[in-house]
Amino acid sequence: KANAIGENDEKIKEMLRKDYKEGMSIEEGIKFCLKIFREVLGKNFDVSRFEVGYIKISEEKLQIIHGDELKKYIK
Repeated sequence: KANAIGENDEKIKEMLRKDYKEGMSIEEGIKFCLKIFREVLGKNFDVSRFEVGYIKISEEKLQIIHGDELKKYIK
């Protein structure tokens, strides 16, 4: 249900195995992913470099969040 491919994928997979929880809401999932990237990238983390896409089963439509919209998901 959660996977990573690419640079730092082993570190990310380790974090996913440790903290991923089935049934997370979309908001929880976005916060979780951004938290992982913030930890992995450290001082190089910049939320403006990210886009998040998700599909709600009930709407069957791709939603994309980027830029300032993502800032609310970072603690």
